[in-house]
Amino acid sequence: MVDLSQNSPNFESVLRPTFATSQNWDFRARTQRSPPRASSREDHSVNILPVIIVRGPAKLILASTAAHVDFDEIFEAFERVGGTKVRQLAESYWRDPTPERRAKYIEICVPLYRARPSADSDWIKRAIIKNDVAIWFNGPRNEHGRMDFRAALSRIKCPVLVMAGDRDPITPAIFSERIAASLPPDLVRFERFTDCGHGVVPDDPEKALGRVREFILSTR
Repeated sequence: MVDLSQNSPNFESVLRPTFATSQNWDFRARTQRSPPRASSREDHSVNILPVIIVRGPAKLILASTAAHVDFDEIFEAFERVGGTKVRQLAESYWRDPTPERRAKYIEICVPLYRARPSADSDWIKRAIIKNDVAIWFNGPRNEHGRMDFRAALSRIKCPVLVMAGDRDPITPAIFSERIAASLPPDLVRFERFTDCGHGVVPDDPEKALGRVREFILSTR
């Protein structure tokens, strides 16, 4: 997922210049404006603005994700980036998630999500992680292993940008290739990033955000 919220660092480099050059876009087919609320003495100091209700996404970005999870391919990907012992540790956790195995997985395997060294080495310590939720959700026998949205992707009606890193161990690029193959061919754009892991934006922000900007500004 790409964070493009107004307070994110990506907003200034992607969305603000995009909005500045796209003021003439016509969203009337997809939006409905609600009428301004009548003002009263109690709220006379409040600026009343029309609210835009979006009926559906104009465009969709899927980055480093999966519509269906093949755990054997995850284990193979971990072996490629970290070796046999890392594969065994990842397989031990994902086959049968427990708090003890998850702690070891976070210590050894999660840092391998990034293909390039991060200047921020303490990000995992600052992250708010709901381990009990993850243990309930993760693994082939749980919802993580049962979900399959591939057939539903054919019903997408808006343009989609699919981005994947070729060194992503937890959602290998083959997952994104299958997403792209399941989408309507006239609506999908697939971008594979060399030497990038899980999250192409932090590993190659210049190229990744450039592709996002191009996609947002494109006419399709």
